[in-house]
Amino acid sequence: EFSLCDCQNIYTALSESDIAACWQFNMFFLFAGLSDALDKAGIKCFGPSAEASQLEGSKAFTKEVCMSKAVPTAGYERFTEAEAAKKYIREKNELPIVVKADGLAAGKGVVVAQSLDEACDAVDSILVGNKFGDAGSSLIVEDFLDGKIHT
Repeated sequence: EFSLCDCQNIYTALSESDIAACWQFNMFFLFAGLSDALDKAGIKCFGPSAEASQLEGSKAFTKEVCMSKAVPTAGYERFTEAEAAKKYIREKNELPIVVKADGLAAGKGVVVAQSLDEACDAVDSILVGNKFGDAGSSLIVEDFLDGKIHT
């Protein structure tokens, strides 16, 4: 028996089995390198490598990659201090505005704030209240883009 959150035990169980391939969708496992470990053990794993998973694992990293390759993306700033983030939000004074926990937050780390107070509350929740643990040790504040998302 093992927890589904325990990469090492999952790796051990799969590598000791007759399993030849698996589908890996949990971003926490991908980010931790489970796909890479399984591939090295000869178990084909459908899912990105740990290196490629950085794009999902850090919003700030993804923004840096986009900017360095001239990929269109919303304007943003990264913060580790709540007061600096709230000052930026108040001075920017554009709504709506988006506040995102930088790390993996299970799809829960984004607030599209409709007011300055809501945006500042989101900053406090993430950076001061530690709502997302390590995933919220930094955050990004980005411009809101209106339109359809094509996936």
